[in-house]
Amino acid sequence: MFGSQTTQPYPGYGTVQHPVAPRMSTAARWVTWVSWGHFAVMWGLIALIHGVSENWWLGTTVVYLPRGPWVIPALILIPTSVGWGWKPFVINLAAGLLALGPVMNWQSGGFFRPTVDREAYRLTVVSCNVQSFRPKFDLVVNELNRIDPDVVLFQEAFEDHALLATVFDGWNVHRVDEYMVASKLPLKFISTTFVPGFERVTAVRYEVETPLGPVAVFNVHQTSPRRSLTQLKPWSPIIGSAIETVEQETTLRDVEAMRTRVFTAPEGLTQPVVIAGDFNMPNDSSLFRKHWGSLQDAYALSAVGYGYTSPCSEGKLWPGNTPWAQVDHILASDDWQVERCWIGKSAGSDHRLIAAQLRLPQRAAQPDIKRVQAPSGAP
Repeated sequence: MFGSQTTQPYPGYGTVQHPVAPRMSTAARWVTWVSWGHFAVMWGLIALIHGVSENWWLGTTVVYLPRGPWVIPALILIPTSVGWGWKPFVINLAAGLLALGPVMNWQSGGFFRPTVDREAYRLTVVSCNVQSFRPKFDLVVNELNRIDPDVVLFQEAFEDHALLATVFDGWNVHRVDEYMVASKLPLKFISTTFVPGFERVTAVRYEVETPLGPVAVFNVHQTSPRRSLTQLKPWSPIIGSAIETVEQETTLRDVEAMRTRVFTAPEGLTQPVVIAGDFNMPNDSSLFRKHWGSLQDAYALSAVGYGYTSPCSEGKLWPGNTPWAQVDHILASDDWQVERCWIGKSAGSDHRLIAAQLRLPQRAAQPDIKRVQAPSGAP
């Protein structure tokens, strides 16, 4: 019961036997060490993603890698550690929860969603990067019909599609560059912003006339870090210029995000604001928090889950219609109350659509104060 025993003489009492705890086996030690290592790695990932993030090339890499595979060690180690005592089991269970939670960016705002004014005006917004309406735009259309939105924003709408005329028959539609906006409400095109560096239009400003007055709507598409990240190889930290390329591109993306954010917050703007599109940044990215964190994130505030929207295309090592990056967002100024936000399910594009229902109280629609301040540090 207690392992081996030792005997020790005591004067006048003969000998007394003392139990000796069994020594931990080599296998048990290995399981314990690996469990602690696994736990430490999870905390390291959390530090890289939520702390360092895009301030260092390695943090940038981890932010944009698929997060799901980090759960696999826990799935292996949890059952493996059951037979080696409760400590390794608890350690691996905790590591698994860290992977499922902060590493994979689990969001639980829907559990704590504040009560919204059900009498307030509701605006339903949908955004989708349609990837030139490929591969199956009809699947996106089916989802739009079920949602019945008021305003639809498309990115990468470079080409035309036969279904557009049918889907948006009677709507107000405007197209410029890669952007398309369709609205059941009166729609007015205001302007675009062209950002040097990547030499592209990153956002378009519109005005949508609601029953409570005009609302500023911005259609956004920022540059993806994919081009530089795909150049990284296991030997890049030792030789090659791939790391420098990632750092240079991150700097350009930082400037692009700053200029785009300034465009969405022009001085003197008094209208309630909605900003939606493909930001090519998850909301735990340091660049996203830096430039867009002052706005309400509809998904983070009202949904439960991961909010992954891209990529939906099938890869050599990844199944189709299984997105692993949360790069599409719907953001709103404080005038709005976020009622609901959700992600589409179809793979009609390389991105799933994102939809949100927003409520605008009567008092918030009155243009008596400046609604949006330019971000700090803006030129």
